[in-house]
Amino acid sequence: MPLVDVTWYEGRSREQKEKLARAICEAFVEIGDARPDTVHVIFRDMDPTQWFKSAGLLEEER
Repeated sequence: MPLVDVTWYEGRSREQKEKLARAICEAFVEIGDARPDTVHVIFRDMDPTQWFKSAGLLEEER
């Protein structure tokens, strides 16, 4: 059961997430020899102001 956990900045549409989830699933099927019904994708949308790297906000680096 492949489980892909994507953590990124919020702001992507449902359509973008669905397209990415399909592409990830297809890659696991074609390359990882997984069955499509076993691939799981979780999207964790983060507010950039809540994402820190060392001493600074990642938002400042964008």
